[in-house]
Amino acid sequence: MKFLHFTDNRTIDTNNHPQPGLRKIYELFDALNRKFKSSYIPECEVSVDESLLLYKGLLASKQYIPNKKSKFGVKCYQLREARSGMEWKFPFNGTKADFGYAVPKPVVDIFLTV
Repeated sequence: MKFLHFTDNRTIDTNNHPQPGLRKIYELFDALNRKFKSSYIPECEVSVDESLLLYKGLLASKQYIPNKKSKFGVKCYQLREARSGMEWKFPFNGTKADFGYAVPKPVVDIFLTV
């Protein structure tokens, strides 16, 4: 991920960026979210799915979870339709803080703004 980016670094305003941790791949990330939302409308039963994407390189938001099969990675949450498993929204959670919720409150806030 060190050399993977889809935007020009000179045009990025890091102070006002919606997700500074994703600033180099944000265009791709945002395009995927728009495509997911436009191609499928979930039914009434949706769920929040937590995933740990395996990543062993250097990354500030990498987490270590000893009881998982892939112990190092980036924790992500997806909003999925419960019956089909179709992904509808894919916010990125790059923090290491534990907020005391089953799903961190900032992630819940992102989903509530759908």
